[in-house]
Amino acid sequence: MAPVAHGESFRTRTVRGAVLLAVQRVAALAITGLGGIALARLLGPDDFGVWAVLAFAIGLGVTFSDLGLGAALVQRRELDPAASLPAAFAANLGLALVLGGATAALAPAVAEALELGPRATPALRVLALLVPLAALRMPAMVLLERRLAYLPLTLGDTVDTMVFQTAAVVAAWAGAGVWSFVIGAVLARAAALVVVWRAAGWRWRLARPDKPPLMMSVNLSGVQLRHRRLGA
Repeated sequence: MAPVAHGESFRTRTVRGAVLLAVQRVAALAITGLGGIALARLLGPDDFGVWAVLAFAIGLGVTFSDLGLGAALVQRRELDPAASLPAAFAANLGLALVLGGATAALAPAVAEALELGPRATPALRVLALLVPLAALRMPAMVLLERRLAYLPLTLGDTVDTMVFQTAAVVAAWAGAGVWSFVIGAVLARAAALVVVWRAAGWRWRLARPDKPPLMMSVNLSGVQLRHRRLGA
């Protein structure tokens, strides 16, 4: 793990991270609450219903594209970013691109099966961008978590919430309907991605997937799935 900054103990940085996380959660709740009130006045129940289904579908894609490689690298005792991180990034991004492409291709069938109407198809295709965007976030998250750099992590989450609510409200006011959520979601993930990447300071690089972290991630994913089945 990256060395702790001079004059700061592991405990100090951990406590600071907990405080920052608590502040971020409170800020996110306040921003989400205000945005939700505004959106409830500007959009109809149908828009919220379609968005709920689309968000669930994209959430599944993001979940399945996460191989657990990020968690595996964070838990490693020693990590050489130049050796292991590019390989994990390549594996994660490759799967995310496949799942994102599949989601876009199957959008008409999903919209028809769930009776969401014709407007859901293009919306779901645009939301498919969130799958690779989530994968692009992984290397920066690994580096920041190993450094215990909680400020940029919480800042990224706060920016995500603020941009989503602001963009969605503005788009809803302009009459965008369910597209208000789509525009807000894509812009929010992109903005948060910029924040964490700038803070991490890691240059993009892809490499052949490394077997040890890949196998460890499979074990982690298996444990997570088992816990979900048990209702943990």
